[in-house]
Amino acid sequence: MSSKLGIKRRAKSMVARSRAKERRVREETAKAKRNPKGTLVFVYGTLRQEGWNNHYLAGQTFVQTAITEPKYEMVVDNFPWLRPAASGGAEIVGEVWEVDAKCFQRLLQLERGYVFVDVALKGIQGVKAFMATPDSEYGKYLARLEAMGRKYHRTSDFIEFVRSRANR
Repeated sequence: MSSKLGIKRRAKSMVARSRAKERRVREETAKAKRNPKGTLVFVYGTLRQEGWNNHYLAGQTFVQTAITEPKYEMVVDNFPWLRPAASGGAEIVGEVWEVDAKCFQRLLQLERGYVFVDVALKGIQGVKAFMATPDSEYGKYLARLEAMGRKYHRTSDFIEFVRSRANR
C-alpha cells in the first residue's frame, strides 16, 4: 500500500513540475510577443551559425558575435551546457540573435531543460541565454552526474571544440 502512495506522490510531483514548466513557457512567450523588436538571445553551442541546430534560427536576425564576462563555464558531453561558474569562470564565445515570438517558442521547446536568464556580455546588454543554472532541470542533472564522478570537457568556444575533435 505504501508503494502505491509513493507512486502517486511522484506522479503528482511530476505533473506539478510539468505544469510549472508549461506556465514558464507561456510567460516567456507572452513577454516575447509584447516586445515588437524581438528577444535578444545569446547562443553558444549548437544554435550558432556553424552548429547543427542553427536551422532553428532561420529567418531571424544575427546581431553580433559576443563574449561573456568571465562568470560562466561551458561543459561539453554530447552537447554544451552553459552554467554559472562556481569559481574561475571563462569568457565564453557565442552569438547574439534577435528572434521573434514564433522562433522564441520553438527555442523554449528545444531548450526545455534550461532556464532563460540574463547573461553578462562584453559590450552589449539586455541579452538572455538558456543556461543550466543549479535549479534548472539540466543543472540538477549535471550535479548528479558529477557527484557520481562524471568528468566533462570544458571549453570557451564550442564550435572550435567540435572542430578540434573532428581533426583527431
